[in-house]
Amino acid sequence: MPASLLTRLALEPAQMAALPGGLRRRILRFLLRWEAYEDALACLDSLAAADQLAVQDLRADALHGLGDTTAAINLLWQRMRGREDVMARLRLAELLLAMGDLDRAASTVAPLAAQGAAVSRALYLQGLLLLRQGDSAAAESTFIRLARAAPESRYVSLGLMQLYRARGDMVRAAAHAVQALGADGRGDDLAVEELSELRAFFAATQDTNQVRAINQSLISRFDRELAELREGLARVAALDATVEPVAPAIPELGSQPLPSTPAPSAVAVTAAERRALEKAAWSLFGFTSLLPHQADVMASTRRGEHVLAILPTGAGKSLCYQLPALMDNGVTLVVSPLIALMKDQVDGLPDTLRAKAVAINSQMDGDDLRRTMDRVATGAYRLVYAAPERLRQPSFLAALRRAGLVRLVVDEAHCVSVWGHDFRPDYLHLARAHRDLGLPPLLAMTATAPPRVRTDIERQLLGGEGSMRVIAGDTFRSNLHLSAFRVRDDDERVHTLVECVRALPGCGIVYARSRARCEELAALLISQGVAAVHYHAGISDRAGVQDRFMRGDVRVIVATIAFGMGVDKRDIRFIVHYGLPGSVEGYYQEIGRAGRDGEPAYCVLLYGDGDQRILLRLAARNALTMDRLRGVYSAVQNTLGERQSGAVPADALTAAAGDETAARVAVSLLEQVRLLRRHYDVPRALTIQRPRKTLAVDDPSVAQFLARTGLDRQPAATGTFEGLVETAAIEAEVLEEQLLAWQEAGYLRYYPQGRNLFVTLLPAPANAGEQLESLLRSRAAIDQQRIREMAGYAQTTVCRHGYLAGYLGSQPRQRCNICDNCGAQLQLPRHSSRPDFERQALFVLEALHEQSWGRRNLIRLLRGDAAASERAQQSSYYGALREREEQSLAQLVESLQGEGLIQSRELEHGGMVLELTAHGRKALRQAGASGSGG
Repeated sequence: MPASLLTRLALEPAQMAALPGGLRRRILRFLLRWEAYEDALACLDSLAAADQLAVQDLRADALHGLGDTTAAINLLWQRMRGREDVMARLRLAELLLAMGDLDRAASTVAPLAAQGAAVSRALYLQGLLLLRQGDSAAAESTFIRLARAAPESRYVSLGLMQLYRARGDMVRAAAHAVQALGADGRGDDLAVEELSELRAFFAATQDTNQVRAINQSLISRFDRELAELREGLARVAALDATVEPVAPAIPELGSQPLPSTPAPSAVAVTAAERRALEKAAWSLFGFTSLLPHQADVMASTRRGEHVLAILPTGAGKSLCYQLPALMDNGVTLVVSPLIALMKDQVDGLPDTLRAKAVAINSQMDGDDLRRTMDRVATGAYRLVYAAPERLRQPSFLAALRRAGLVRLVVDEAHCVSVWGHDFRPDYLHLARAHRDLGLPPLLAMTATAPPRVRTDIERQLLGGEGSMRVIAGDTFRSNLHLSAFRVRDDDERVHTLVECVRALPGCGIVYARSRARCEELAALLISQGVAAVHYHAGISDRAGVQDRFMRGDVRVIVATIAFGMGVDKRDIRFIVHYGLPGSVEGYYQEIGRAGRDGEPAYCVLLYGDGDQRILLRLAARNALTMDRLRGVYSAVQNTLGERQSGAVPADALTAAAGDETAARVAVSLLEQVRLLRRHYDVPRALTIQRPRKTLAVDDPSVAQFLARTGLDRQPAATGTFEGLVETAAIEAEVLEEQLLAWQEAGYLRYYPQGRNLFVTLLPAPANAGEQLESLLRSRAAIDQQRIREMAGYAQTTVCRHGYLAGYLGSQPRQRCNICDNCGAQLQLPRHSSRPDFERQALFVLEALHEQSWGRRNLIRLLRGDAAASERAQQSSYYGALREREEQSLAQLVESLQGEGLIQSRELEHGGMVLELTAHGRKALRQAGASGSGG
């Protein structure tokens, strides 16, 4: 319990009756909000003789806070007999829910939810009741009904957080929790009780950054409310001003310690295991020693354990599966998301080992693919790389089974989680493929997996059966200097980039958001005498550009995030992000490409106030919608016609969804809500041949198949998969497996060509629409959370390495001494041609000090635009910033507004003008006399 808050207010309970009613109610709510329940009861006792009905609700809250919930409930029942009240009924329902009296809680809240009274809170409570009763589907429908009725209400996010938390989906739950925190910024302030609940949730998910932020928010709110009440009391003459306030510590509610992240499970590597690994590393790769955690991962996976390894970029993840694969008999399958990454892994092997590895990808032609698959099946390779989509092909799984699969490796395992910034729906199929392959040991590897994502990866890969040993390295890279520069507009951003590249040593990467911006910035750097080149997915000679950078022919490569995965250039000295990245995980992976040689390297982030808004707008524009989902579902229905199951070409779905990725995600969502079931893919066309040396057919089913297809009379048959299903009268779900079995027995040769999805339409669940809406809301919340947490990193004032450690679930770090917030600010020499951006900002403030202006008119005024109003053209600041582009100047104005230096004001006739705030006027006074730059 906190120290007496009445003491901090210099107030005695007996003085309460003499206070104005409004101030009295504010004090009572303040005491209850900050858990000073005994103080509150003492004050309420002093008011018992007057206004009994008004204080009963508050007394009930105090009794509940002190643990006497039964008395609080009885008091509210008694109070409602005197006068029915919506808020009292809601509070009664909450207390009944807290007591576990679910039936009475349901009957209490039902009339409010049905009539629309206090609909947000009523529906929220109804949803919580349904969750407590174990009816997750009905709770989901209730929360979606709430979202439709009040889409901006904080109760939508709080409800969906509770829904997904109850389902064990902490990734989606966390996204809605962060969205609920954003309600404070939308004017829908969270109650202290709700903030405390969110803090407890983030503590449970080991998100120390969010816990820290909530602590600070609670402390700030307490201080603000305390100051406001003291100010109100000071104005009341009846108060005895001789009582001196005491200043004890901030209440416990706002100052609980940050949760510590539990250490990953320790691995006891025996001396024999270590000797064997070190000997093989030397003989096969020429490595004289192993990096931290490599022996732990390899020993665990060789023992047959399921392992999730979270090792930072540059920590030698590849060796963790390559070395065991080459030491052990059998095949190790490596599931990897990108063709280029697979190619780099194979090409990076020593010459003597390269023949033991192969990457199977969509660029192989039919004959090459068949030859390679035959070699896989005969055990010619120890390492087989493939994309997750390949595991939807029964022929591929059959080849792995024949070869003797001993290990399944999931590289870039964050792609398994819906949170992962590179989420791929086909990764969700890995759990089934893993089962069908006989449950070989799993090794999942990634550089970025916050605690909630670790849980999600395990859940998605093992389906809730079994667990994975988690081996995690420290995220801290002691040679990486981290800094962030806030810029007000694009002009300042460009100049700061040039200064960075001039000041920083060696070669580096500049990451930009768009292809066009990459080309513009590379050209700009070249014009400044920097050997630069651009790189993005749209250029034809990507390999050539990458080789030039790797050889050192160019100093700087300006690239989209398409560049870097699998690139191992050890002497990259700097990484500059020209704008806010889309996620902390992506940012961490990208900066991890610097300084792999252990020498100092610099990671610089240039961000502006508008970056977050742009990313949020892009995310919203690219988001799947219900209309696109309906389009994909209709495309499936139209393709199948009257059939319940059948092959569906991917092209038909892509056309409906807009692009291939959206189509895959749409099918995954439709499957999650049980509108359809996706099976293993099937071939578009196929050819079946009888072998030259025909075996005697002693299996009646084979004889029947040969007769029906004409293969008893001719050497080969060609057609579509569905045509063969009809001709052979074999169920489509088992036909390919049967053909593969007969091929292995020697009865025939089977040659599939191309692939189609194979789906079954299911009876539509009654709440399918609500389920889809819930999933879409969760996807949007996840997108927004990624962006907001990246913005949090940019704006943080705490240790940047500590922020990353807190986000990624690594060991806490309070100070690193190599980031700008720990005193190691990167000093950039100012070039003589650099404009005085601070002075330009003052021109904007001075123009508004002269008088208020509309936004468009202000920009025209400053640029000296002839379209400015006649009055604006008479301003002493007309044309003061004529060298600035309109867009850049608009960004400057917006940035100053974001800093609280200027604000919008609505005029009586409905127009809007910009004017200085008190903070803006103070900034002008500090900079010198107003108008001094005119």
